[in-house]
Amino acid sequence: CTEDWLLFNGSCYYFSNDSMDWWKSGENCISMGSHLVVINSEREQEFIVKQRKERLKGKMQQFWIGLNKLTADKQWHWVDGTPYNHAMTRFWATSQPDNDKNAEKCVTAGSWSDLTKWNDIHCKATYHRICEKFVPSAS
Repeated sequence: CTEDWLLFNGSCYYFSNDSMDWWKSGENCISMGSHLVVINSEREQEFIVKQRKERLKGKMQQFWIGLNKLTADKQWHWVDGTPYNHAMTRFWATSQPDNDKNAEKCVTAGSWSDLTKWNDIHCKATYHRICEKFVPSAS
């Protein structure tokens, strides 16, 4: 991984210091050859939680992840096309996703009530972001 990126389980992760809306966050990740993070496992979720806690030192800040409900089918989708695994409902904060006023279509790692869980939120809000890029193994 390059400077400011962390290696974990075959991917490099970037935790931003600045804030943008969900779309700009995604564009920023793409400009760095990555995408908003796609969380595929309990281990990856734990890694994300640990890194966020170390960076935030207890502050209640959320980070955009690559999960959204922006398509016509109104189902959750990951930005890289990975199918949404309904077993991951355990990662949502209590009472989430709530899709308040049918306007919360993007997802953050961290909610106001629990830094370790996900929250659906309005995509125009500005938060930090987590970018992820796969590192091909050398053969």
